[in-house]
Amino acid sequence: MAGPHDRFFRYLFNPPVRAEALLRHNLPEPFTAQVDWASLRRESGTLVEGNRETRQDLLFSARLLHAGEHEPPHFFLIEHQSSVERWMAVRLHDYGWRLITHWREVHPHSRWIPGVSALVVYPRWGRKWSAPLRLEDHYNVRVWAAGPVQSRGWNFLRSEYRVDDLSTQSEQAVRARPGPPLVALGLLVLSYAGTEQLAQRLPHWTDLFAQVHASAHGPQEVYRVVRYLHHLGDVRVLDVLERVLQSIMESERAEAIMKTAAEVLREQGHQKGLIEGEARGLAKGRASGMAGAVLRLLAAKGVLVDDRSRQRIEACMDVATLEHWLDRALNATRVSEVLDDPAQ
Repeated sequence: MAGPHDRFFRYLFNPPVRAEALLRHNLPEPFTAQVDWASLRRESGTLVEGNRETRQDLLFSARLLHAGEHEPPHFFLIEHQSSVERWMAVRLHDYGWRLITHWREVHPHSRWIPGVSALVVYPRWGRKWSAPLRLEDHYNVRVWAAGPVQSRGWNFLRSEYRVDDLSTQSEQAVRARPGPPLVALGLLVLSYAGTEQLAQRLPHWTDLFAQVHASAHGPQEVYRVVRYLHHLGDVRVLDVLERVLQSIMESERAEAIMKTAAEVLREQGHQKGLIEGEARGLAKGRASGMAGAVLRLLAAKGVLVDDRSRQRIEACMDVATLEHWLDRALNATRVSEVLDDPAQ
């Protein structure tokens, strides 16, 4: 099961527009110029082969600009790593080859196989990435050098990935990256997560919090950052965070966001702490906790909730719907803005 760091990373780069900014920054410009970025889309990162299931953090595909209609797309693997993984080149090569094999099974008449680019994002402050970047770096080249064949790579299976190593980059460089402000803020938060410096750095990012809050989906995006920081469980960080929020929004709104994140975290912790129980009962308990969080947030914002709407919220057992309502409640002034689907 993914931890809070991986879940937050996936939230950051699930949208193609933010994934595009990350890929453009890390891949060579001559290649990125050949990608039809308008076609970039999220793919399922889960591959099943017999009893074996492998899941990649994020998988995207895109067409190349001058590719024919029936030519394969290019795949982009994005892997988040909070620690150095020595065998990452082997892992990514294995996943990439299985991805190609799966594509061939689905398209048996294609003359070509899809290209695969792999990117590891390593946002750990103060600890440089040290694992080999190429599959061939894991070979014992001394054996080959002692024999008659000395041309390295001539008889090696080759594969390579790129690393976005934030430990080697300044905060100014991260801030200057292309893409929405949430990209820079999220990467900086991930970089300092779990360190003594996080509480010290948060006030320096107040302008980034303000830019995120002012964006189209600002309240929801700020809430996701707050919820991730609550998962870290550092009281000093949360005290500083609340002051940062109060400097960019009304105090009541900042307090509501902090309390809602804390309540959701407590509810999730309660569910995790239950060693065994019936799945239906666990799901009902989680939904009940989420429904309560929606109602408490609306009450904190002074939004009137009529009896019919309250019953609808309390009766909802779908956690995904409740999460959606919770996001909407952050910016709502009427209960209809939470419950009504504007597409309908």
